[in-house]
Amino acid sequence: AEGSLWFRTGNESWHGKNVFIHPNAHVRNSLIGDNVSISENTRIVHSVVGANTHVESGVQMYGTVVFPKPRDMQEFNVIGKDSQINDCLILGGKLGPGSNFRGVALCEPVGGMAIGSLGGKTQYFSPK
Repeated sequence: AEGSLWFRTGNESWHGKNVFIHPNAHVRNSLIGDNVSISENTRIVHSVVGANTHVESGVQMYGTVVFPKPRDMQEFNVIGKDSQINDCLILGGKLGPGSNFRGVALCEPVGGMAIGSLGGKTQYFSPK
């Protein structure tokens, strides 16, 4: 476990320490790590949001795992506003607003973001 204590919430979810979930966000059947903020109008179902992650407003996330950022990192994972993320594995980094991914692994190597699908195709995006 990321932290020594996990807290059970409604909707069959658990969360760690220093977690903010906006009152109108919907989090169900999910595990939320330490130091996570979840903004308004967000829906997270059957997902794991690792430590040190900020989920911006309007994000829809289903069946996704966001790996935690190491504790000694100053930056957070960011899932950009109004993104639709389904059945994905996010290994760290920042997803821009309005991102739309299904069934892929997302990681952030040096110099950009690599998007490798479960089907074996990989695309590389340079940072802006």
